[in-house]
Amino acid sequence: MLDASVGASKLVFRGTATDVLRLGGLTGRFDLHGPSLAAVGEPLGLTLPTTAPFHAVGGVVKDGSTWRAIIDDIAVGASRLSGAFSYEAGRPVPLLAGRLTGRRLLLADLGPAVGAATSTMVNDHARKLPQRRFDLSSLRAMDANVLVDIAHVDMGSGELEAVAPLHAHLQLSRGVLSLSDVDARTAQGRVAGNLRLDGRGDKALWRADLRWGGVRVERWIHPARANLAAPVLTGQLEGRAHLTGQGQSAAEILGSLDGNVRMQLHDARATHRAVEAVGADFVDLIGSLFRGDDPLTLQCAVADITATRGVLRPRVMVIDTSASAIWADGSALLADETLDLRAVVAPWDFSPLALRTPIQLRGSFADPKLMLRREPMARRVGAAGALTLLNPLVAMLAFIDPGDADEARRATSGCHGLMQRGDELRKLVMQQTGPK
Repeated sequence: MLDASVGASKLVFRGTATDVLRLGGLTGRFDLHGPSLAAVGEPLGLTLPTTAPFHAVGGVVKDGSTWRAIIDDIAVGASRLSGAFSYEAGRPVPLLAGRLTGRRLLLADLGPAVGAATSTMVNDHARKLPQRRFDLSSLRAMDANVLVDIAHVDMGSGELEAVAPLHAHLQLSRGVLSLSDVDARTAQGRVAGNLRLDGRGDKALWRADLRWGGVRVERWIHPARANLAAPVLTGQLEGRAHLTGQGQSAAEILGSLDGNVRMQLHDARATHRAVEAVGADFVDLIGSLFRGDDPLTLQCAVADITATRGVLRPRVMVIDTSASAIWADGSALLADETLDLRAVVAPWDFSPLALRTPIQLRGSFADPKLMLRREPMARRVGAAGALTLLNPLVAMLAFIDPGDADEARRATSGCHGLMQRGDELRKLVMQQTGPK
């Protein structure tokens, strides 16, 4: 039996070796634990991610300069993984190959690799985007060819559906890390595509090409709500993202983001209460509290968002219901993590007591503020006050919205203009991802 230290980690080995000095003919069982997988990898010349504390057990064989390991169990934080690997140390650039499997992966346990908090850490920083700098030199220390097959990936948020399962092909070649043939199932739908991180220069170059289809939005995002309460929004989400960025951290990459994201909801419905609340239509909103909250069919729901040097802007973000047309504009600045978004409603028909003031979302990612625009509301309240001097009943006229069908049609023109493109996108997703 051998008790030893590997960097900051502790190793217990039980086995034999024909050459103790060179570890020739080594074979046996190991028990290894430490503060992070990176603490093991660095002294051995392995590029392993910075993680939460880990504990691994398994068997190992050394044949010449090649190591082979069967890892029965790796506990990384709350994650439970396993795998079979070979490590060829005698090559000009060492090669790690094999298959990573497991029943559960919690993304927070890999958080330190991109500067986020782990499941055992508390993030006290006001900034939400990961700031920790990449160790790009480690990407050039070895090559890798690993198949990934994880049964359950926990996104680390109670409001996001887990990915179950996740399949992908991880490759690392001369400083270029890629995750190809991604096949992730979530919320009855499927996400597919490729990710690439080029670490050969001073700044990492990042590229994402992802597509998704058949994702039930009410299952994918499920915020806390009262028991048995109907979801605010339902439908099948599909879309595609082409994004690039560069930097020395995840925050810098996001702050330089360029590209496009397109999404569309099919067979979608929203609660009447939610739509009327956005439009500040208080008569229908109060009425829905008494008569129930029947869902509204969304005849069209499309978002086409551009990213330019880290600034996200919707070219088109429109929802068309039988009652109203809702559209949004504004921006989100990823570099300084601030929001300035606005939602506006154009009712299809007249509605009394409709303030129709835009809803704004402003502030930082860490502390966003939802507010009503004061100017449009103030004008209506002021008019009501003046009319009250004549007759209290006449004051109600200030809150009557006659509806503007022309305005609503203009609001949805961009949405319907994207419908054909959305149909083509749906066919492409089905062709490339196959049936659900």
